[in-house]
Formats: sequence, C-alpha cells, structure tokens
Amino acid sequence: MNDADAYLDLSEKVIRALRRPASTRDILREATLRDLIPPHLHGRTQHKTIGARLSEDILAKRERCRFFRVRPGRFFLRSFIDDPTIPKDFKTPIVARRRSRQLQRECAAYIHADKLPSAYSASDRMRASDFRKLVRLENIEYYSGVHSDPLAIPIYTAAYVKRGSRLLVYRRGSFAESRLGFKGLRTALFASPLAQSDRTLFDLFDHGAVTTSLMALATDLDLYLSPHLPGFEESARLTGAVVFTDPMKSLVGFVEVVPPPDYTPYSRKLSIGGFEWAPISTLTSNINEFDPWTVSIIRHLDSGAIKAS
Repeated sequence: MNDADAYLDLSEKVIRALRRPASTRDILREATLRDLIPPHLHGRTQHKTIGARLSEDILAKRERCRFFRVRPGRFFLRSFIDDPTIPKDFKTPIVARRRSRQLQRECAAYIHADKLPSAYSASDRMRASDFRKLVRLENIEYYSGVHSDPLAIPIYTAAYVKRGSRLLVYRRGSFAESRLGFKGLRTALFASPLAQSDRTLFDLFDHGAVTTSLMALATDLDLYLSPHLPGFEESARLTGAVVFTDPMKSLVGFVEVVPPPDYTPYSRKLSIGGFEWAPISTLTSNINEFDPWTVSIIRHLDSGAIKAS
C-alpha cells in the first residue's frame, strides 16, 4: 500500500470511529491516541499531508470519493449520509454558493445598533473576542429581503490573503461590484454577508464568520477543487472587526489567511482579475484606489495594529 492510500485508510478509520466530521489535526491526534499510525508514516507536518491526500482524492473522484467536506477543513464519510442517527449538519457537502444571491435567498444576520458597545465609534477596531461576543445568538436578528429598521446593521465577514509583508490585491469588474463607495475600486477582500444558515454545529463560536469568509475566498479563487485549499483552511484566523457607517452601514469581521508557499492566485471569473502581491508599506500611498473596508485593513496592517485575540 502506498502512503497516499495509507493516509486515506487511516482517515476513514478515525472518522468512522468518531462518527462526526474531523479536521486533519483531529484525525492525526485520534490516530495517535488509538495507535493507528503505521510505522512507515512519519513527519512533523503529517496533518498537512493528510489534508493534501484527502483533497487530492476528492478532486480526482468527486461524488465517487468516500470523503467529502462539510465545512472548510472538516471531512466526513459518504457512507454516513444515509445514517438517520447522524445530525443533518454533518451530512451536507459544501456547495460553492453564489453570494450575490445570498441576501435574497437566505435570512441575513443583523445586529441592532443598541447592542454595540458604546466604547466603539465608527471605524474603531474591536478585538476578535469582542466580535465573537457580539455575534452570539441572543444579539442577532435575521431578516429576509428588505427591512425597515434603520438601526439594524448587517454583519459581514471578509478574508484577506497575506504572505509575509505583502497583501494580495485585485480588482472586481464594475458589473460585479455595485455597492456605493466600492464600485471601480481595488480590493484585498473576499467578503460575504453572514446568514442564518452560517450558524451550524461547527460554527456556534463565531456564527460561522471564519468558515463563511473561507467559502467566499474559495469560490472566487476556484479553490474547492484545488490541492491548495487545506493550506488556506489551516491558516485562517479571525483578527478583529470594524463598525462602518459610511458609505455602507455594516459590522465587518476580518479573517486573515496565509496561502501555501507555492500558491499562485487565479480565478476563472471574468469579474475578478489584476492580482498583485503588493508590499503593505507601499499601499498607503495609493490608499484612495481601494474600497473603505480594504483601507481599514491596509492601515492596520501597515501600523502593525492587527493582533489575534
């Protein structure tokens, strides 16, 4: 048996024993505890090897693969899909969503202005831990379609891709970006509104902010069938949030992602292009070229103000 098959069989044994979706670190930890790792499999980053093997198998076999992703970084077995004792959240494979339709089709998540701490004014940065507290279920309201409450603030999550001291920036086509204050400007973000369906058994802690931003990024950069996806999943972390009032009232949680060293940005979407790894220190001199949310990220990265909480 080759190493690829050995890692796949190891993953199947662990997930079948756990009866729940597992991350690659979960698989490696449980395999170690259960003494399931064959002696010929070794290395300091075996969890990354497991992720690569699983991703390659899913890419090659698609629906015939014994594994599937339920969320970014979480793998499960197709053989459990028909098991009535398994929760529904564990049995639904990821589908790349067209986020432009999301607000029309799903109940979007909002927070009432009265729930925001008085200490935060417009454009003040809050810690990741404070954002998580705000998006707990008791603070969230859901609306489907147009609503009339002027104090209801929509919640977004936005991923940015950082490699050392460089930030991945790009441009969205004018027909793909129609928001006031965003159209025609460059961006570094892959953003999505939070919706009621983003709060799953996997994402109670942050209402799915990290997962949703990863799904947005994977959709735009065609990563769902890429062996690079595990590297993005492994590095994603919530770094903070900002309340914006102009030109678009919103609460935005920011997620930092570090890509694998050999990743080259690419998208088949005609609405996305002009990728550039730009030195963060040089972006402030061209700050007016970027949308307001990206401006916030650039300034904080440039000052070293973003800290994980």
